[in-house]
Amino acid sequence: MATRPKSHARKHPRRAAAPAGLERAVEQVVSGAEILKALPASKLATYQQNDYSGIRARLRRALEELRKSAVKLDVLIDEKSRRRNLSTLEAARSRGQLLQEGLIDKGLVVTASVLAEALGVTPQAVNKGVQDGRYFALSGFKRGLFYPAFLADPELRDRGLLKLVRALGDEDPWSKWHFLTSLSGFLGGVTPLDAVRAGLLAEALTAAGGYLER
Repeated sequence: MATRPKSHARKHPRRAAAPAGLERAVEQVVSGAEILKALPASKLATYQQNDYSGIRARLRRALEELRKSAVKLDVLIDEKSRRRNLSTLEAARSRGQLLQEGLIDKGLVVTASVLAEALGVTPQAVNKGVQDGRYFALSGFKRGLFYPAFLADPELRDRGLLKLVRALGDEDPWSKWHFLTSLSGFLGGVTPLDAVRAGLLAEALTAAGGYLER
């Protein structure tokens, strides 16, 4: 058998270790194929049957090992994808928690007891306000539920804030927060809270209707 010339191709760094047996199985398949390829045509006709059987058995074993190694490789890839997805999820959760803690630090959200004190009512009254849609509580904080501090803003309340909050119906609490605190093109580039403060309750209610229909 002719000796294969050494390859001078540039070797690239391997990104991950192949499962045990994969390279060996590939080498066995290639070796068996080269044995058959190297036989002269005249000798193929007289080649002993037991020699063929030996090569076939060698190839079968190598192919079976190759199949098992490929399965192991699939499992390895799936596990890496799962870990990468978990890592991405954990990073997103950490960013979310940092944002939430920032809301607390800035006083933009408060506990039920703080909101109740600001409103001059009991915490039970705050809970009832959540049930009838006048208030809403934000979840996901490490320290339990928090409420938007603007719910106790007397100017906003006098100008119809609670009517706007009720108009958002059963929308997810964080979606309500997003709508009320985000700039709106329909409202001329101000938030619905700013629109209510400016006496534009009707316009804010129209914007809420459009938001719910999105």
